[in-house]
Amino acid sequence: AHTFDVLGGIGFTQEQRLTGDDLSFGTANGTGRYAWALTETSALTEEAAFVAALNSGDDWRFTNEIAATAALSSLLSLKVSHKLSYLNRPVPGFRKTDMIFGAALVANF
Repeated sequence: AHTFDVLGGIGFTQEQRLTGDDLSFGTANGTGRYAWALTETSALTEEAAFVAALNSGDDWRFTNEIAATAALSSLLSLKVSHKLSYLNRPVPGFRKTDMIFGAALVANF
């Protein structure tokens, strides 16, 4: 009923920003994923990810998303989610924190 995954890696980010300087840098990242199968047709999931720039200690990002999914039929499911995104060095003129609430119909083939 419960699963937990931990992922880690390295990568490269290149941002072409509308304002401020463009960014290019190597990254190190870590992600944790948790899933709880509440019933055969419903689940609660959470994913948290941290990304750090390798060239600067103050340029890091964090995201966390929690979602509940429930089957409406054998073909359709309803997914409701909340996502928090934090950029320690955002694009000039933007805030550090964004939140997104979402609802979606998901088709399963």
